[in-house]
Amino acid sequence: MIKHYRSWFIFIFLWIFLAQFSIVSANTQPVPTPEVVKYTQQDQRDPFQPLMTGKKGDFAGLFGVESVDDIALGGIVIDPSGSLVLANGVVLQEGEITGHIKVVEVREDGVVFSINEIVQFKPFKPLDFD
Repeated sequence: MIKHYRSWFIFIFLWIFLAQFSIVSANTQPVPTPEVVKYTQQDQRDPFQPLMTGKKGDFAGLFGVESVDDIALGGIVIDPSGSLVLANGVVLQEGEITGHIKVVEVREDGVVFSINEIVQFKPFKPLDFD
């Protein structure tokens, strides 16, 4: 009977030893190094560049403009070769289209915009420093 307990004792001891060894060996496995991926363009689009690359003014001060009330005129330059307007910090030429906004005409007293195909006039009031 003592032999029977002894064989059970050895059997349980070996199982515990095996379990302890497998836990220790599982924790000592080397950590795999991450795979380094190198990108070569080869006439493909760069995946790190945004898909929407807006033109001048698309994402600047003219984003979200729905009417001339959303536009602040900073200045007007009248020139026969091409008039300019500073609208929400963006310089636009007469006839230029930026997103859904078109500069129809630049006048001395204001600017005619076409916003979402609705033509609207924005008066220009220069600051009086006198």
